[in-house]
Amino acid sequence: MNFHKFESVFVILLGIFFGLFYFAKISFAATISSVSCSQTDVQAAISTTVNGDTVVLPICPSGGSGSGYVSISKNITIQGAGASSTVINQYGWFISNGTDGVRITGVGSNYGGAPYDGSTYIKVGNGYSSAGPANFRIDHCTISNYDMPVWIGAKSKGVIDDNQFFGSMGNGILYYADALCNAAGDWSSPIDYGSSGWVFIENNYFNNQNGSTLQDIMGWMGAKYVIRYNTFEETVNPSAPNNPLGAIFDMHGELGSGAASGRAAEIYNNKIIIKSNKWTRLFNIRGGTGLIFNNQVDYSLAGSDSNIVSYVNLWNARARPASSNDANAAACPNLGAPNRFCATADGGEGYSCVQQIGQGVRGGTQEPMYIWNNTRSGDGNTWAAFPSPNVDADVQWAISQNRDYCLYSTSTSCNSITTTYTSYACPNPLTGYSGSCDSSVAGIAGYNIEAPDTTPPAAPTGVQVN
Repeated sequence: MNFHKFESVFVILLGIFFGLFYFAKISFAATISSVSCSQTDVQAAISTTVNGDTVVLPICPSGGSGSGYVSISKNITIQGAGASSTVINQYGWFISNGTDGVRITGVGSNYGGAPYDGSTYIKVGNGYSSAGPANFRIDHCTISNYDMPVWIGAKSKGVIDDNQFFGSMGNGILYYADALCNAAGDWSSPIDYGSSGWVFIENNYFNNQNGSTLQDIMGWMGAKYVIRYNTFEETVNPSAPNNPLGAIFDMHGELGSGAASGRAAEIYNNKIIIKSNKWTRLFNIRGGTGLIFNNQVDYSLAGSDSNIVSYVNLWNARARPASSNDANAAACPNLGAPNRFCATADGGEGYSCVQQIGQGVRGGTQEPMYIWNNTRSGDGNTWAAFPSPNVDADVQWAISQNRDYCLYSTSTSCNSITTTYTSYACPNPLTGYSGSCDSSVAGIAGYNIEAPDTTPPAAPTGVQVN
């Protein structure tokens, strides 16, 4: 037998074998239907899965029995019948550390008091392990009246998209990345703007109301998140109509318990619709750095923005004098912060304060914050630039324009420091969408724009001309 002919036949057979193996592998992914929406039945269905499977939940508009959390420790999809059809109020969801590709889609919940842990509906990761959930996706859910509808920890990475969040939220979507004052976490690594290694919050609708404290999204303890193409429609709590409201976005600073500041945020192309003139600030940045651009605020329904002390508020608790006794000020000795307060007169490290706005890795290059092309309107048609950020008077020695933050894009260096930036693919590839995002449009209207079909029609066939 000709050797080369034998070799060719062998290669073909080998290809057929691996092709059949590949398709057989795909066929292993199974769909398991949960008997009911009760926590017991759902957990039982999950126990029969392997990675890649989907657990389908039935229609249950009145919720399922249970308490605490259903635990997801395999790389599977939890698929409801739609957020208004599969409504689960009696328990929440917990995505375990070490998972990769967990998806929760098509479920709804209106807080009924059963889930524990600060009334959190979906908890992503546990603690501050370096092996948090990766590539998770939470989409097409409706979550109402939870203090923290989604809690994220453990250096998790993934996307939260196409959801609706309603009602009275206290801390909103909350992201903790590191342990208290952890020197080995994100505060000791480069920011890596425009990469996949962040939590992405995109194409969601928020309709929030609360009493006196509020943030829709908050990052803390080394968190790095991207907030883009969301629409926020904010109203006052009818049960407390005269209470001032807090911030929509919050990058938390250090806290008295020894918690580190948030690391960085990219916040862009969001639309904020203000319906009540009770807001005091919109972007509340207490530490870390980031990029804030192309956001729009429409306050035409509120009639005025006179109560907004600052559209962007920049401050840091440790930069305040010790005489303020600010309870938020915390010492992090292993990050170079020997005392609660930063000023040398108070026994601190002096400028720049550890984890203050515009500081990067301790002992490394500064990383200024960039803020540009954010606009506001009182009639929904005529747009003007945000006022300059407000920097609290007692921290102005530590936070200074053109040194720690600049009011222009990254195309120009800030304080002689060059920041290279290209935004990450939008929509996030984890969504599976094929469209694009329009940088000239804020809010959900600018997300996943499908290109028009320019394919010419096929030539007609079977036409007879007489």
